[in-house]
Amino acid sequence: IALDADKFGVVLCGHADIHMQAARYARRYVLHLNQNSDSVCDIDRTPIRLLSDPSEREKQLEACADHHYMFLSHFKVEAGTEAAMMQEAFCALIRADPYHIAINFEVPVFLDSENLQDLTLLKDAVRKSHNLVLLLTPNIFSRPWCLVEIVIALRTGN
Repeated sequence: IALDADKFGVVLCGHADIHMQAARYARRYVLHLNQNSDSVCDIDRTPIRLLSDPSEREKQLEACADHHYMFLSHFKVEAGTEAAMMQEAFCALIRADPYHIAINFEVPVFLDSENLQDLTLLKDAVRKSHNLVLLLTPNIFSRPWCLVEIVIALRTGN
């Protein structure tokens, strides 16, 4: 059977339910391969449950796709460039680790200048973040929106 992987990927990504099942299958198969030293083929009769229902942990991670692993809070004039560079570096680290908790997050590292089109959604972005990273520059505490981000994070427990 000849299969164009790129075309298959496009079709697969167009169907969210199938896409999630394929990702779950791949994640379980790689985990199985890493746990077993023997050579394994996914079409043999190996007793692994690759296509079974998702575990509670998988359900939790899949339900958090709109969450962020971290929110970068910064004063743009003093640290805008640094924040963009940090976002890029942190995202690369997350993508490099297929077992990272944020691997399924649509935007694992939130940076307002890159990920926010509507300022009214800023508080929600902070609430959906698991960590607030504050870039401590001299005038960060003079910026009202930075203070709002800190207060929301503290109230949320991030």
